[in-house]
Amino acid sequence: MYQEMDSFLGSMKAPADRTKPWGTAHAVLCAKDVVKEPFAVINADDFYGFDAFEKAADFLNNRCNEKNYALIGYRLENTLSEHGSVSRGVCQVDAAQNLVGIKERTKIYKEHETIFYEDESGKHPLPPASGVSMNFWCFHPGLFAFVEKMFLEFVQANSANPKAGFFIPIIAEDFMENREAISA
Repeated sequence: MYQEMDSFLGSMKAPADRTKPWGTAHAVLCAKDVVKEPFAVINADDFYGFDAFEKAADFLNNRCNEKNYALIGYRLENTLSEHGSVSRGVCQVDAAQNLVGIKERTKIYKEHETIFYEDESGKHPLPPASGVSMNFWCFHPGLFAFVEKMFLEFVQANSANPKAGFFIPIIAEDFMENREAISA
């Protein structure tokens, strides 16, 4: 299984000027035909630690179902790089430790003793203890049914943007709004 540019496009074609695949949620969708039980999704270039894998295994074996997914979260201050900015999903959780919001921030860095993110409106501070995603997700294969539909809608809405990305936080937001819970 590989993430090909035209995977799951149906009769649509990728824009001629698109040079990269559609993003992390598209990559997950490309596993649809081979994944038949609860599964974890990680980035190949991040270090998560042994404890994170133990927590994910426990969740996948004991609590994962079509209405309950999980995100293994981290403290922002522990995920920064000394070599430039990082991208993280900044999380909001409720009192029961359920994820209730996630906002992708693509330029987070430490300047002196303060952590900032930048976006089109400027520079904004972030609390060091903020919970963040480094893309360690636990899903049930029931996810594929609604993600495939979301992907086609995303491509139709973003076909003119060769850099548009269909990222996991997009499907997480939809799941939280329209389905059930994501444990953080």
